[in-house]
Amino acid sequence: MASSRDIKKRIKGVKNIQQITRTMEMVAAAKLRRAQIAAKNAKPYADKLNAMMHNIGASVGNIQHPLLKDRPVKKAALVVVSSNKGLCGAFNPNVMRRVEEYIKKHPDVEYSIFCVGKKGKDFFSRRGYNVVKSFLPSEKELELSLVIELAGHLSKGFENEDYDQVQVFYSRFVSPMIQRPTSLTVIPFTKPEETEEEEEEREKSEAVANSDYLFEPEPEELMWELIPKYIEFQLYNAMAQSQAGEHASRLIAMKNATDNAKDVIKSLTMSYNKARQAAITKEILEIVSGAEAIKAE
Repeated sequence: MASSRDIKKRIKGVKNIQQITRTMEMVAAAKLRRAQIAAKNAKPYADKLNAMMHNIGASVGNIQHPLLKDRPVKKAALVVVSSNKGLCGAFNPNVMRRVEEYIKKHPDVEYSIFCVGKKGKDFFSRRGYNVVKSFLPSEKELELSLVIELAGHLSKGFENEDYDQVQVFYSRFVSPMIQRPTSLTVIPFTKPEETEEEEEEREKSEAVANSDYLFEPEPEELMWELIPKYIEFQLYNAMAQSQAGEHASRLIAMKNATDNAKDVIKSLTMSYNKARQAAITKEILEIVSGAEAIKAE
């Protein structure tokens, strides 16, 4: 059995760790609130952009655009959005596992990986995957310059037939307790699918208007401008969702660590009390034995 001094040192060490995890929990909570606001503020833009793509797409019909070419997928670009730091539970491993499962299902496709986040870069580089480029996003706020640079690189690669498809892998933020690994085909551009709410809203708007839309400039010219913007927004949304999910996962992980430290401290305290009691009992027995020996003389 460990001595009371050793147990006391362990208790002190666990308390120090508990203080760190509690602080990290509070920081993650503050960052999560900001990330949730950023993701929420992007939703109105997403709704309007999707509505515009539907309305204009219906008016244009078939349109010739470099990012609309649907080719057999022989080469693909995979954009993996992860975090720069760890200590966020299964947040990063879940996304990495989703990417590896996708690669195993398509063994005949040549992959080029673009990593947004240090953890993704480290994971795929160590395992010998073809990491073409990596980005380290700021932890304070989403950088539009990074999104524009990545979108431009991917679009140019698709137009030059370096890639036949671009897939984005990220964790979709559902709630602070739930983050779902998600994959999305960004290029070639396809008409965005409507949710039931978006479909109902669009039908109501069309019923009120009761007339055809008037476009300035022409619908086809608008689509040429909107498709790149839509791709940029899909990347921005993936990063915003991932950032919120990262802070939520770290919040839960640090809360669990703090609670576990509390249980460990309680268990060690009981062991310390037992060791201290055993030491006191031993001293009393030694004193009594000494006194009895003196009386015997």
